[in-house]
Amino acid sequence: NARILGPDGAELQRIELGDGIEHVKIDAQGRIWVGWFDEGVFGNSNWHRPGHKWPPSAHGIAAFDDQGALLTHATLGSVADCYALNVFGDEAWACTYSDFPIWRMKDGQERVWPTALRGVRAIAVSFPNVLAAGGYQDEANRVVLVRLEEEGARALAEWRLPFGVGYPSGVTMIDSRDDELHVVQDQQWHRWRVADFARSS
Repeated sequence: NARILGPDGAELQRIELGDGIEHVKIDAQGRIWVGWFDEGVFGNSNWHRPGHKWPPSAHGIAAFDDQGALLTHATLGSVADCYALNVFGDEAWACTYSDFPIWRMKDGQERVWPTALRGVRAIAVSFPNVLAAGGYQDEANRVVLVRLEEEGARALAEWRLPFGVGYPSGVTMIDSRDDELHVVQDQQWHRWRVADFARSS
């Protein structure tokens, strides 16, 4: 269900990444990172890989090569939905439902920082600082700057992004890449960097 296209738009390859996809992002090594929402995590029962009991999507987050081979996956035991995914360099970062920890995979090693966050839709990263955007209901436009410390993520400051909450909010997209948060609202593309908020905290 995924197509790899050449520079001229010609289809080069088709690979299987399962159903219920929330995020697809490519890192500097060319790995294809996928985050699934709950229907993908708990579905895809007919998608099997040799040597694996469960489909890749059962882990919530996984990386593939351009031939569709599974390279690695998260080992978090509580991923029901990959709410936020950010990849850059050779690192992948995520914030997942239901506990909303900050998760990182770098050099094949995973690290998790517990948080008090809820409903996060995007995370921008400038280690050790993370800008977490989104929330439930009237906190949908909230951004929280957290610092990753040994025992967990400590909230430093909180702001509200300049868009409404509820339905319809006019927000077409909220996402992140590297240290930048991206919001598309009313056909305008807004970008903020972690440093913009760190200077104000």
